[in-house]
Amino acid sequence: MSRDDVGGADASLPLEFSGIDVSLPLEFGAFCMLHGARYRAYALCRLGDGAAAEHAVRCALGELLVAWPAALKLSPSAVGWRILRRRLAMSLRARPRPITDALHRLVSGPAADAGVLRHGLGLGAKDIADLMGCDTERAMYWLMAFERHLGSADVEAAVAALRARRRGGRGPAAGAPSREPAAGG
Repeated sequence: MSRDDVGGADASLPLEFSGIDVSLPLEFGAFCMLHGARYRAYALCRLGDGAAAEHAVRCALGELLVAWPAALKLSPSAVGWRILRRRLAMSLRARPRPITDALHRLVSGPAADAGVLRHGLGLGAKDIADLMGCDTERAMYWLMAFERHLGSADVEAAVAALRARRRGGRGPAAGAPSREPAAGG
C-alpha cells in the first residue's frame, strides 16, 4: 500500500486479483465512482445489450487507467469520454445497431451524444458537460444542434425509443434526472 505525504493516510484504492494486491490512484477511483453509472447507462443506450455495455465500459476505463497520468494533465472527463466513444464504436461494428443508436446514424457526433444523454439518461446541460468533459456552453450548443433535427420522423422515433427505455426503468441507474430546462427553452 502506498502512503501519501500528508499524515500517512492511504492514497490509493487496493484491489485484489488472484492474491495480488493492486493499488489504483485515488483520483481514478473517484472518477469511476462519479462517472461509472452514467457511462454504463449511455453504453446501454448505444449498444442495447447490458453485457456488451458493461464490457465496453470496463475496457474504456481500463484504457483510461493506462492513460491516467496524461489525462490528469488535460481533462480526465474529456479523455475518458473520447475513449468510451471509441470503444462503443468498436463494439457497434461487430453487432446490429439497436434503434436507440439510430441517433448516431442521423445526427453527427457530439450533438448525437448530447441527445442520447438528454433523452436517454435525462441529463441537463451541466451534467452533460461534466460527463463529456466540456464547458456548459458547449454542451448547450450541442443540445441545440441536436434539437434542430427533432422534426425528422427518424430522429423522433429514436428519441421516443430512448425515452421509453428510460421510463420503463430498463438499464442501470443513470443518476437523478436533471431539473434543468431544455436548451433554448
